[in-house]
Amino acid sequence: MSQNHFDQIQKSLHSAKLEQFELFHERIESLHHEAKDGAIEASLVAVSEGLALRVFNEGKAAFACSTDLSPAGLERLVRSTVDTLPYLDAEPDQPPLVESVALPPVELKIDDPSLGSVPNSRKIQLALDLEAAARAVDAKIRHVRSASYDEKRSETRLRNSRGLDLSFRRSRCSLGVMAVAEQGEEAEGAYEFDSFPFFDRLDPQKVGAAAGRLALSYLGATTPSTRRVPVVLDPLVSGEILEVLAGSFPGEAVFKKRSFLEGKLGQRIYSPTLQVIDDSLLPEGAASSPFDGEGQPGRRLALIENGVVKNFLLDRLYARKLKLEPNASSVRRGVQRPPQIGYSNLFIPAGTLSDEAIFREVGAGILVTETFGMHAANPVTGDFSVGIQGFLIEGGEKRGPVKKLVLAGNLHAMMNAIRAVGSRHRFSGNVGAPTLALEAMAIGGS
Repeated sequence: MSQNHFDQIQKSLHSAKLEQFELFHERIESLHHEAKDGAIEASLVAVSEGLALRVFNEGKAAFACSTDLSPAGLERLVRSTVDTLPYLDAEPDQPPLVESVALPPVELKIDDPSLGSVPNSRKIQLALDLEAAARAVDAKIRHVRSASYDEKRSETRLRNSRGLDLSFRRSRCSLGVMAVAEQGEEAEGAYEFDSFPFFDRLDPQKVGAAAGRLALSYLGATTPSTRRVPVVLDPLVSGEILEVLAGSFPGEAVFKKRSFLEGKLGQRIYSPTLQVIDDSLLPEGAASSPFDGEGQPGRRLALIENGVVKNFLLDRLYARKLKLEPNASSVRRGVQRPPQIGYSNLFIPAGTLSDEAIFREVGAGILVTETFGMHAANPVTGDFSVGIQGFLIEGGEKRGPVKKLVLAGNLHAMMNAIRAVGSRHRFSGNVGAPTLALEAMAIGGS
């Protein structure tokens, strides 16, 4: 977004006797390379750029966006936004635009300035090396699907008519691979990935080998009988659960009584061992940003502390409605939508116990490494029923693979049944969690 873009929109709105507005600009460059059978099967390069406009007048907020940044395109953007205003209802709690603010100095480590100078041949080679590393684990790895390198670089700028002018850059480089192990008529697949802001942090040998080893470890899986045993959740499974529970934290859901946490601020409802943090200033975080979607400075926010509900996610509008303080929890999901309440980097912090120590403490149980259907869990009540696979825990050690099991219960009750928090921690996107050990649960089997 250039100064000319801003000036043209400001002039057009002034002619319409409208002075309060906000502009959000985003430019994204994406790259994708996918390897198969030792060659690059697909490559994609894409560039997208757009501008979102919000206009405020008498408690009304009109929104429109455009990918046409020509003078004529900007004029259409202004006209479509202004023409919407008469049909909108006024919001009595609509807050004023954020004023110009000096952001505190932070080192987010989310942009690799050298990424653009990395030869494309090196990026292609990463995808090829990733596939080769997965295949090299064992002759039983017969297929490798989706061995890919992905990259995204973005530039974001937020300006408004009250002098606010903030911007930042972000980069993300990722590897992802699905390896399939076969033995006789049995086939088992496993997916592995890694992601960093910096190209040089990626290790295709590590990621490919991990996918191959995990696929191999699933071979020979059995379906044990129905039982009630302690459950240990792999970090990625813990993260899936946290992602569902995240729907309880937005202030809008709380205000509209669509949240399990409504009326529970300050109460202990989960295990005293549970902490949940949302940190928009997390170094190298996938969603880290120096400011939120409205222009408020970034922050680290405790949502659950020792099992107690400490905060909701609040933008300025729903903070007013709930008579609470806003906490910079407005997020932008591209230019196509106005800002909304959401989390940045949401995570359960790591504990101190290794997986092996947790297995010894549990003695006998089930380690859940994958779920099927967790997205269908009810985010309000927390009720769920999902398919699972993983490994038996016997004699305090991880044993043979199991599959075709069913785990059902309530996610909120699970978070109140945590008995141990592990030191192994992983992020998938902007949601992270450690290994979690839970009290006994019913598991449906053969």
